Order: sequence, then structure tokens, then C-alpha cells
Amino acid sequence: MKFPPRFLFFLFTFLTSSLFIRPLTAHAYNILFYYNSGDGTNGALLECVTILQNAGHRVTTVDVDGKNRDPRSDDWGAPYDQVWDMRFVDRDSRECGSGQPQAADYFDGRWRSKAVSFLNHCGKLFLAAEYFPYADRDEGVYAFLQEIHAVKPGYDPCPPSPRGNSSTTGEGFYKVRNGLGPRRFYGNMVGGIPLDYLTGTNFVDTSEDWVSDQADRSMVSGWSGNQLGGAVTSGLCGRGRFFMVWDATMWTLWQPGMYGGAENPPPIWDDSAWAPGNIRSTASLAQHVREAKEVTRAFFPAVAQWLGEGGCPCTEAALPALSGQTPVGKGKPIPTAFPTLPLPSLTPTGGSFLSVGGPSPAQNIPISAGAPSTLVFSVFPINIYMGFRDGVGEYQLCIWDNHGQLIQTVFDKKITTEKEAWASWDGLEGLGLEAPPGLYSAVLSKDGRFLRKMVLMRSGP
Repeated sequence: MKFPPRFLFFLFTFLTSSLFIRPLTAHAYNILFYYNSGDGTNGALLECVTILQNAGHRVTTVDVDGKNRDPRSDDWGAPYDQVWDMRFVDRDSRECGSGQPQAADYFDGRWRSKAVSFLNHCGKLFLAAEYFPYADRDEGVYAFLQEIHAVKPGYDPCPPSPRGNSSTTGEGFYKVRNGLGPRRFYGNMVGGIPLDYLTGTNFVDTSEDWVSDQADRSMVSGWSGNQLGGAVTSGLCGRGRFFMVWDATMWTLWQPGMYGGAENPPPIWDDSAWAPGNIRSTASLAQHVREAKEVTRAFFPAVAQWLGEGGCPCTEAALPALSGQTPVGKGKPIPTAFPTLPLPSLTPTGGSFLSVGGPSPAQNIPISAGAPSTLVFSVFPINIYMGFRDGVGEYQLCIWDNHGQLIQTVFDKKITTEKEAWASWDGLEGLGLEAPPGLYSAVLSKDGRFLRKMVLMRSGP
């Protein structure tokens, strides 16, 4: 049977265009998904779970149930490939510094410490933030972005600001860039990171319709490899992936009662509702909701695919265990019977050194390259002397606990001509509390490359 040329042309066009609409390969991932059932949207954010499951992913949900859960004992290792933090509380506070650390969606020091450790172990992390009035959600996120160098120096954590977060004044469909997959992203009253201060990859941005300025902000961003830094001190092979979306209001498309059944709108349009005020008829509202849902259904599975790319090229010997768990992507746990090695047990490199013990550099003895010394102490602060012998670069001194959790970055500076410097650990951990007795490590790195480690033991009952 012969087909007319016009039909063959149509068939060829359809088949080739299909290749660009759907990915050639897609993998299913095991996702740990945090949410808050008391978020104020009647559970609408769980539609994200349904979308991910319909795309073939396995999703395990954790309901924080209105409380700021401590995640430090949660298993973020195997069998999970990704962790999504979608905790949300619908509270508009607006004032800079007004965030409530006890809020169920606050990204406090415990979450930041866990996330830093995760990213240092090839972890794949998704984080939902919001436009600037949601201080409960955003304040801890701002601190996290600075800690992992996801934003450049000068980023302003007190929005609205042309150097920080802000808000668009309404809804929109935005173009997706840099090969993420879907062509459009849908959001309403979205926040973001100014492109001038973004260190990662921008996927969705706009310079229009911001309430305070016309800075070009990234509303959807991703980081991997050397785009991560600061507290992320593992070698490039051990650094995970991090993805952010600065909006959660797309999920109210599925909120019961918001649109009278969403795709079956109420007979009377109410200008006070969330949808754009230029949509007057119920027919156009229904079409708008359907289109926004379709765009959202296509977008978030692409996020899971991006996070899952790359795997973890490190060998097991080059990565520490994640709080005594199996590292992401690994088939068997790393032994955790070595309490003095919470960080990579790598051979020290270069000539830089650490030392402690005296009131002046002359009274300190450099730690040998072969066997890190252990300093036993009982009171804070701890003063640590550093020698920079590995050339120009970004030097960091970080304090880690025995579970691989970052406690504090006590030194972070671009070194050009300096040869030595002092750093001091005041003994505080992420929540501002004094670190309890136990084992800790001071780790010196340059440009993310491990140089020296000193084991610290705080004595006590």
C-alpha cells in the first residue's frame, strides 16, 4: 500500500517532533519527600508526589505535621537517590528578620548541616523556596545559599533587594533554558536569585514585573560540581547536585475549592481569587488552569531527571559514611568503626599545615602529614594556627562532628600573599548551642581540595 507524499511528510514530522517533546531516556529514582500536611493548602502540594509517581519514580513521604522536624537522624542514604524538601507553611510575614525558627518549614541549622553533609556525599537535593514575604521558609535558605557558595559575595539576605530575593506581581508562563527538557515553567508571585549573584545554572529567569526593581532573577536554578563550594568541601567527584524552585503556588491549582474543582470552575469569577485578574470568563479560567497544570506536570519530572544525572564517580574509600549510613548511589556501607575519621580519609597533600596549643605561632608545632594529632580540650574557644603553603586560592577551615555533619566554617578567605593566619572556633554548632563533649575534626581545604585534618576531642562527662 502506498501513502501519498503529504501523509508521509506529516508522519515524519510527527515522529521527529516527538523525539524532542519526550526524553530519549528516562530513569526512575527513589525519592524521599518532606511535606507539611498543615501547610494551608489542604494538602495540595502532595500533587507533586502524584506527578513524580506517574512519571515512574518511587516516592516516600515524610509529613512533618506542623512541627520543625529534626532531620539529623533521618536516613538520607540508600535506598534513596534524592531528597526533596517541600515543607511549606502559608504565613506571610514580609519583615526581614521576622522568620520563626520553630516554624514547620524553617530551614534551620539542623537542616542546613544535614544538607551540607548530603551534598558532600554525592547527595541529590531539591529545595522549594518562596517569594520574599515568606520569611519563615526563606531566611534559613538565604543562609544556606551563602554557606555553600550558591550565591556570590554581596548577595543580600534582607529582601526585597536588587541583590537578593523579591516577588513578581502576578502569574506567568516562563521560558525554560539550558536544556532542562520542558519548554515552559508556570508560577505566580515568584521569587528568585539575581543572575549577577548566581553561581549555578539558570533554567528560568525574568527581568520583568518585580515589585521593587527590574533585576534579572533566576526563579529556577541548579548547581553541581565546582558550582558548589564553601561548606561543600569534598572533592569534585564527591559533590552532589542541588536544585531550587522559588515558588509553591502552582500547587494551589489542585487545592480543593480554590477554583471550584480546578478544571471545573465556579460559575462566577471572583477578582479576589488567586488566578490572574485579566481572566474574566469561566471558560477562559478553565482553559488557563488546564494549561498551567499541563506545564507543571511536565516540569517537575524533568527536575528529578536532572538531579539524577551523573551518579557518583568517587570510590567508596574516598567518601565518608553519611551519619553512619550507606552513601547515596553505593551498594554497601562504609565501615563506621573509625570514630576519628568523619571526613574523607585522604592522604594529606601539599605543604599547608595546622597547629594548636600556644598563644603565638612560634609556640605551635605543625601537624605531620602522616598522622593527624588529636587535641584534647575542655573549654572554648579553640585557636587554630594555619599555614598556607599551596599557592593562591580559596582556603577554608571547617569544623565537623563525628557523624560527618558540618558544625561551623571558621575561616573562609581568598589567600594571595598571606603565609599564616589564626582561626578560632567558639564552640557553637548550627543552632547556636555549645557543642557537647565528643570528637570533632578541623579540616583545612583549598578550592575544595582536602589538605589537612586535625582531630579535636572535647572532654567532659
